[in-house]
Amino acid sequence: KDALVYGQMNEPPGARMRVGLKDGSITSIQAV
Repeated sequence: KDALVYGQMNEPPGARMRVGLKDGSITSIQAV
């Protein structure tokens, strides 16, 4: 999941949130 979080850093906040919720890991969003 760490790789996923780092990958999402390049995405806009909206996309990050959608992917995070879709993946079911709210913690990854808070970490960013």
